[in-house]
Amino acid sequence: MRKQRADAIFMTWETISALQTAFERAGSSLTAFAASLGLSPGLVSDVLHGRHGHVSLAAENRVRHALGLQPLGTYQVPPCRTCGQVHVAPDCQGKPVAAVVVLAPGERVRGPRPRPAWLDAAVRNLRELEEKARARREKGVNS
Repeated sequence: MRKQRADAIFMTWETISALQTAFERAGSSLTAFAASLGLSPGLVSDVLHGRHGHVSLAAENRVRHALGLQPLGTYQVPPCRTCGQVHVAPDCQGKPVAAVVVLAPGERVRGPRPRPAWLDAAVRNLRELEEKARARREKGVNS
């Protein structure tokens, strides 16, 4: 599992979309496009290919500045007096509470996706095949 830097965030859709649009309009190579913005080709490549989970807020703001977008701000949230974590309430008093998640403009919360029906059907088919194979082996041993 890849370690993330302490200031890592997932980039906002606005930044990603603006960079993709600018790259398509430029019609040049990725290296030339990155150089024209004053950004590293690695950073631009990571963003364009969806590998931006490790990109820091400062790096995203450099991309936003190069594209003429407003920089994203940071938020100071005081930690809980009891446990030191960030909660909705100022003090959890040792009780479990929901954590605070600050979303950047344009970001949204996505819940877990349901398992696709084809996956359940495939698992059922495999189990049926295993049961048939086990029954044949047992029949062959008992004969």
